[in-house]
Amino acid sequence: MISFCTLRKAKSYNAGKKKLLRNYEQAIAADFQSTGQVGFGKSGNLYSRVYYFHREHQVADADNISKPILDALTGHAYADDKQVIFRSAASLNMEEGFVIDYTNLSSDLVADITNAVLQGKSIIYIEVGAFSNDFIQFGVNTQ
Repeated sequence: MISFCTLRKAKSYNAGKKKLLRNYEQAIAADFQSTGQVGFGKSGNLYSRVYYFHREHQVADADNISKPILDALTGHAYADDKQVIFRSAASLNMEEGFVIDYTNLSSDLVADITNAVLQGKSIIYIEVGAFSNDFIQFGVNTQ
């Protein structure tokens, strides 16, 4: 599994300005490369998680936020974004209460997310890993 955070405001796939979107994707790719993590290459099916923490009142939907990030990681975290067959994305307004489960995160990532949330800064958490059939569930009970 690879995971990292970036202190950026998310850009939507439907943002309109192709050059700005390209610059954003290049910045996301550079953020990944700066972690020193090794990507998956061409091997296997993958999943992704993209969680955007923000204090904005109007943001793009989670799907449109995750798409340019997955495009940005093509050629870096994996060979082709078609390898990502399961995608989880969320756009979370920090002014609305929520609980974060940090159980499987490194202490550095926990600190990054916690500090950004406490300081009111926008932050994007990105995770990619090997897909498992266990991810497919129907009628998930949240109680």
